[in-house]
Amino acid sequence: MENLQGIRMVRLEPRPISLFCSIGQDHYLINFIVMADHFDKYPDYTEVDQWIRDMSGQHRSIESALEAVISEAIKWFGETAHIVVEGHAAAPTHMPVIAVVERNNPQEVGHGHQQCDNCRSAD
Repeated sequence: MENLQGIRMVRLEPRPISLFCSIGQDHYLINFIVMADHFDKYPDYTEVDQWIRDMSGQHRSIESALEAVISEAIKWFGETAHIVVEGHAAAPTHMPVIAVVERNNPQEVGHGHQQCDNCRSAD
């Protein structure tokens, strides 16, 4: 859906899912947090929730799961959106792990506060 309302930032917290870690050879629970800004479109949130739930039971490390989610999030929010995905994983065989992946950081891609129309309008 086109961002006609001028929504500045979205934070999605889908329900946790269970994955099987191919590295640790064990099941684990993972909570994702998907944050997006500088986007021109946004997804139907029920479809995002279903897409995440459909991953449940797959054989993925936390790193592989994060890459899958951020690749899909780029489709949801658009190629130029700034997206951060956190994965909070807990397994019975090791300590909790939090990993983060990011795409299109405004400071890194050159559309920081001085160049980006979205940022200028917010100042």
